[in-house]
Amino acid sequence: MAWQKATGYGRRSLAEAAVGRYKGIIGPKLRARVLAAQQGEAAMAVEVLNRMVRAAKPMSIRVA
Repeated sequence: MAWQKATGYGRRSLAEAAVGRYKGIIGPKLRARVLAAQQGEAAMAVEVLNRMVRAAKPMSIRVA
């Protein structure tokens, strides 16, 4: 566990999982040819993925 904390492995693992979800749901490559269109396409895809994650997360309420 110490080497994981020292190297930031946990953050890397989370990033790799996010890229895997993106590629699995959206696809492995962009369809647009122009850079501006590619940026818009990626932004829309990330927004869709974030909405899906938010919809699937349970709402937790602290009970005192």
